[in-house]
Amino acid sequence: MAQTFFVDPVEHPEGIFLSSVDIFFARKPEDSTKLPVQVQIRPVVNGYPDSTRIYPGAKVIKTPAEISVSEDASAKTNFKFGQPIHLPPSTYRDWE
Repeated sequence: MAQTFFVDPVEHPEGIFLSSVDIFFARKPEDSTKLPVQVQIRPVVNGYPDSTRIYPGAKVIKTPAEISVSEDASAKTNFKFGQPIHLPPSTYRDWE
């Protein structure tokens, strides 16, 4: 699954520093040994996530036990990067 977001060059001519993203989950596997969730920040190429490039430090992995769930989007799961990621004005995708 991918989510595209845009860093506006008018509002943020120098870009932004992204330190984390919040993601909302409606459900997760009951078995905490199932596959983890991985978030990556990638540049977009022709409307798709770049297949080879991930911004340095822009990858976080969480196990199902670390994921908060709610059907009404009242519980968020924060994916905090090891350091702030500088993103110049452009379009990006966070990839799960």
